[in-house]
Amino acid sequence: KKKWVKPTIIIGSVLLFLGIMFGVVMYVNNMLEVPEVKVPQVVGMTEEDAIRKLEAQGLTVDEEVIREYKPNVDEGIVFAQDKEPDSMLRQGAPVQLSVGDAKPLPEMPDLNGKTFDEAVAALKGIGVKPISIKQNSEKNDEVPEGKIFKQSPEAKTKIDPETEVISVTVSEG
Repeated sequence: KKKWVKPTIIIGSVLLFLGIMFGVVMYVNNMLEVPEVKVPQVVGMTEEDAIRKLEAQGLTVDEEVIREYKPNVDEGIVFAQDKEPDSMLRQGAPVQLSVGDAKPLPEMPDLNGKTFDEAVAALKGIGVKPISIKQNSEKNDEVPEGKIFKQSPEAKTKIDPETEVISVTVSEG
């Protein structure tokens, strides 16, 4: 009998099986390998332009965009990104953006019934400079002397303490 046929078939089958397994492993490895892409510079761009540029590069934008007021940054402009420009990331990796937000403005307090000094203290508490507070006096029989009965801007209006000029009218009795 031919003793070499059976071992040859076994060895051939094992080699064929190993070859197929090697091919499958290489194919899966190529499918899973994600290319790296360069992170673009998006600081100074509008949020929409930054998102478009990152997505064109094959990156994603982190769902949580940080919105923060910065004095020298316009609303909607990117002022920071969490990945360094020109660094390499895997395609599809998220980049977190920090975007300028509107200045938070305080409400004008209700100054009616307060003295001028109490009004100045309340306004200084929200950041108004005393030089921006103007005092007028008028006769008013219904309001005790020294108490405020008119103010501009009205109570509960949003004001910018750095630019707003406040006017109060104090009763002369």
